[in-house]
Formats: sequence, C-alpha cells, structure tokens
Amino acid sequence: MDTWRQEPEPTLDGWYHLDVSATTRVLGVIGFYIVVIGLVSYNIKDRAFISDALIALSVGIAFGPIGANWINIEQWTRPDDYATQGSIVYEIMRIVLGIQVLFTGISLPKAYMKHAWRSVSIMLGPVMIAMWLIASVIIYGLVPSLTYAESLVIGACITPTDPVLAASIVKGRFAEEHVRKHLRDLISAESGANDGLGFPFIYLGLYLVHVHTNGESLASGLQRWIVHIWIYDIALSIAMGIVIGYLARKSLKYAEKKNWIDHENFLGYGVGLTFFSLAVVGVLGSDDLLCAFVVGNSFTWDDWFRKQTEDHSFQDVIDILINSAVFIFIGTLIPWSEFQNAASDLTIGRLFGIGILVMLFRRLPWVIATYKFNPAIENFAEAVFTGWFGPIGVGAVYYTQVALRELPAERENLRRLVNPIVYFIILCSVVGHGLTLPIIKHTPRAWYHASKQIMREDSRMRGSKDPLSRPLGSGQKKESKNGLSMTETQTQQSSAQNSNNSNDPEHDESVQPGAQDGEAIV
Repeated sequence: MDTWRQEPEPTLDGWYHLDVSATTRVLGVIGFYIVVIGLVSYNIKDRAFISDALIALSVGIAFGPIGANWINIEQWTRPDDYATQGSIVYEIMRIVLGIQVLFTGISLPKAYMKHAWRSVSIMLGPVMIAMWLIASVIIYGLVPSLTYAESLVIGACITPTDPVLAASIVKGRFAEEHVRKHLRDLISAESGANDGLGFPFIYLGLYLVHVHTNGESLASGLQRWIVHIWIYDIALSIAMGIVIGYLARKSLKYAEKKNWIDHENFLGYGVGLTFFSLAVVGVLGSDDLLCAFVVGNSFTWDDWFRKQTEDHSFQDVIDILINSAVFIFIGTLIPWSEFQNAASDLTIGRLFGIGILVMLFRRLPWVIATYKFNPAIENFAEAVFTGWFGPIGVGAVYYTQVALRELPAERENLRRLVNPIVYFIILCSVVGHGLTLPIIKHTPRAWYHASKQIMREDSRMRGSKDPLSRPLGSGQKKESKNGLSMTETQTQQSSAQNSNNSNDPEHDESVQPGAQDGEAIV
C-alpha cells in the first residue's frame, strides 16, 4: 500500500487510536477559524476594519506547508501528481467564484445594468484593457526570461477584480458609513462581470503563445479567438444566463404565489441556481462564471427576490463561510520556495517590484483618466477610491489554473513562473488592500483633509462651488444627487419642496446611504 494513502491500521490492543487524517486537519483549521476568530469578529471587522481575507490568509499560511503543515494539498494526492492537484484547485475556485458572482448579480439594484451600462462598460472596456496591458508590461520588464506574449498570459491572470475581496469593500459597517451607494454598486457590478470577461484576455495571450510555439498562423489564432471565445464563450453564456435567470425568476414567483415552496428553500434558491448554472454551462464548455453573473442579474431584474431576502442574512452567512475557507486554502497554496529562481531570472526583489508597480499602476491611473466620462464616479476622490480598490485574489488563482491547463508543454519557463508571480501579487493585494481601510479609519483627520483638498482642486477645475467647503457633521447629513451636502438651514428652507417629493422614490434615493452615519470619505 502506498504510504501517502495509508490509513491507520485497526488494532485490538488499545481501546482507542488517533485518526489524524488530512480531512480531520482541514476541519480542525476551518473550525478553529470560525469558532475562535469568530468570537472577536466584530472587533476585527467593525472596529479595526481588517478584512476577513487577510485574517483567513494568515491562518492558512500558519497552518500550511510553511507553518504547521496541517493543510497540504500534496497530502491529498501523490506528491508529484500536479495535474490532480491543479484540478482540485481549479474546481474549488470555480465553485467559490460562481457563488460569489451570482450573489453579486442578485445584490445589484433593479435593472442596474440597464441604467448603469455606460459606467460598467467603461470599467470593463478601456479600463480593463489598460489593466491587462500595463500589468503585462510590468511583468515583462522585470522578468527578462519571459517574452511579451508570455507576459500577456500572466497579466491576464491578475486583470479581473476579485469579487470575494471586493465584498469587504462594498459590505460592512465601513462601506455603509463612508462609501456612497452608487460607488459600491459600480465596484460590485465590475467585480462580478469581469471575472467572466477574463477569458478573452487570457486566451488571446494563450493563442499568441501557441502561434509562436506550433508555427500556427496569426490569422488562424485570431479566428479561433473570435469564434471560440467571443461567440461560443461570451455571447452564448450571456444568452443562456438571461434565459436561465428569467425562467428561474418566473418559476420562483409562481411557486411562492401557490405556496409550493417553504421559507428555507426560498432562501437557499440562489445557491441552487448557482450550481445549476455552473453545471449546464460547464457541460457545454462555455463561460460559466459570466453566465452565473448574468443569471443573478436576470433573476433579480425586477428587484423582487432581493427585497424578499434583504432582511435575512442567509447569503451573508454563506459568503463568510465559503470566503474564509477559500482564503485559508489559498494561504496554504502559496509557493514560497519558488519565489527565488535564478534559472528563470526570478528574485524576491523583482517580485516586490512587480507587486508594488502592479498595485500602483495596474488600475489606479486608468480609472482616474476615465472618471470624467463615467457617470457613476462623481469626483476625483471617488476615482482614487475606485481606482485603488481593484483587489486580486480568487479569480487570479482560477485563471492561473486555466493557463496551466492550456499552455504547451514546451513552455517550461512560463509554466514555472506563473504560480510564483501570481501568488506573490495576490499576497501583496490581500495585505495592501486589507490594511487600507484600517489606515484610513484610524487616520481620519489626515485622510479627510487630504480628500477635502483633492475635491477642492477638482471643483475649481470644473468651475463649481467647493463641495467640501465646510466640515461634514451633524449639520451636513443630507446629500443631493450630485454628491454635494446641504446644511440643516438649507434643509429647513427646502422642507416644503422635500415634503412635496416625500412620496417620490427617486427623491428618496437621492439621500445616499453611508453619508448619514459618518463622514462621507467618498
């Protein structure tokens, strides 16, 4: 019997024996996180504003191969069975992303993609393309052993904004108090959609690599890219997502009207819909992640399901359990021994350079450059906030496995470098973005004055009045649709007009949640 699968031999000599199997250790670590860390979760998240992902990743590192070695994927298969290990990672990330992007689609307001198509298109079009190209240039410049086509493959892995990490920005006490609703919706929509839209970027890089490796013509590679990716993957998954979401919405409404469905199954319908969507589209070999996001949008297009479940925390519980477990798992996967590879011109110094440059230049400059054309981003401060918070996480691990499955065996150098580069950037993103909110929250005066100065300069460039000419406080809690504040005196003077509009839903939505409970940072 192989030692790696050897089970404890039964014994009659003692009245008990230990069974410290790999499953037992995994359950122990996840249980420790939920039970022990959960006891102080309010202090961590709502007082210190530290993200769940950062804590979970730290736990994964501590109990992973570099630490206690309680969770090690090599113990689940043969140590040299990299194909099976890769399949395990791929399927876990696929399921987690599927659940998260569908829940993201459900959480958006009524017909959001119809009303905000211009803003979302800017983020998914010019901004996402720039993110891909700039990340690739940075990697190409700092790792000389890679060609630019190979760098495009790695750059595509880190292009999508991670919906799991983005949830910590758009949910919770900090977001509700300090980030305006329209900005949270934009970040959610972008992070949900661009995980599925990562396929055109990574497969363009892969096709270019195949062209250079196999001697295939460029025209043939581009033809396959257009037909297989844009038509079969993107267009088909969008069409199927619309149909599945529509039929699910009508079916659930009918079942609820006839009292055929109980409360528990009603709440869990979204999870079942995720699995169904992933299965149907996965069988066809199309883009199941994009389909799941579209299903969520189509399913809650009229806002009925979201309003029915907004007072229940079922989806939030699913989120915290799955997301915490997946980042513990990612923490155990970090290939520490591969961060230094002289044969491939990879060093710790180069990785730090890549991580810092990617964090600064992959997204931030391009959101700032396009914000004046983006209706959802109202000023420079919001552009900085949106541009900075483009976290990299689960989606990057998923696309890394996609790349490793499709890369030619001849590209040994690229296959060696994909994992260490991507995982190091994930580590930088989780730490950098995970500590940003605590830094902002615990230096409120410095941040407030900085953002005030930025917005003053922005308002002068636009030729408008200073939106933050007075400190935000008890006298400035209402906001107009353009994000400017009104003093209590102005509110009282306009009370007659407000009372006339009190029954207007659009008027009610003009008061942005988040500015009512604290200082509106953005």
